[in-house]
Amino acid sequence: MAASEVYKRQVSFDGDLAWVGDGSDSQTFRLLPRFADLDLAAAGGGPAAPVPGTVVSVEVATGDEVAEGQPLAVLEAMKMEHRITAAAVGVVDEVLVNPGDSGDAHQVLVTLQ
Repeated sequence: MAASEVYKRQVSFDGDLAWVGDGSDSQTFRLLPRFADLDLAAAGGGPAAPVPGTVVSVEVATGDEVAEGQPLAVLEAMKMEHRITAAAVGVVDEVLVNPGDSGDAHQVLVTLQ
């Protein structure tokens, strides 16, 4: 059985950067969050896109009353349509997208009161 070897390294951090070195060489790494850090204000603001895609249609307008499960918008991603629905009863405060817009994953599409 082989003896285990010990290697000494120095690690330094500055914000989201980490430097790892052994005295003769070093490497720089950018630290990434383990889980996506969703903006809590955006998450509470209304339904968001589950994936990046193109807005096919918007089914509501500002001031509309919506029921739980009512379609708000349709997003196309990878040749599939994703219906974005209201999670609860509410009133549309603002529609943030238009048909044809490209959206990012987790982007809020409609805000509800």
